[in-house]
Amino acid sequence: MADTLNTSLKVSLDVAYADTSDISQATTLPFKHTINEFLADGTTANLADVFYHDQATITTSSSTDYDLAGTLTNVFGATATFANVKGILIQNTTTTSTYIVKVGAKGSNDFVNWVASATDIVQIGAGGTFLLTAPVDGFDVTADSGDILKIANDNAGSVTINVVIWGSSA
Repeated sequence: MADTLNTSLKVSLDVAYADTSDISQATTLPFKHTINEFLADGTTANLADVFYHDQATITTSSSTDYDLAGTLTNVFGATATFANVKGILIQNTTTTSTYIVKVGAKGSNDFVNWVASATDIVQIGAGGTFLLTAPVDGFDVTADSGDILKIANDNAGSVTINVVIWGSSA
């Protein structure tokens, strides 16, 4: 049986910004921004055919490596092998203040072409979410030399993360 993937991402930000001064009436500035991305099944621009998600607990001063080209297993038990990543969502569900997770900078075989250099990291604070999408070109994964996405925990206690990755196999 063949698998099919259709990916729809919807992000909406609604803000009501109010200001009151001593001599004027309250002013409210509404702001709304919405992102809608849809990727049908496939391997070229604006298409995706590989999907992976995980919830993990990372213990004190340790890390979890996600091998994007060969060892991830999807919910159907098949290997999720990425040649190109179209999107990454990482959520730090821990609510302990100052508990930050760090994404990137493994030191070897790094999947880092989405940042400026191999030593760069993105920090996700407690309760925070990191979202990266590149539906047209994506970010190439190179097996055995550029395929490890590292998520580290340097905190004094465990953190729980949700990881979602989508992309293409070619």
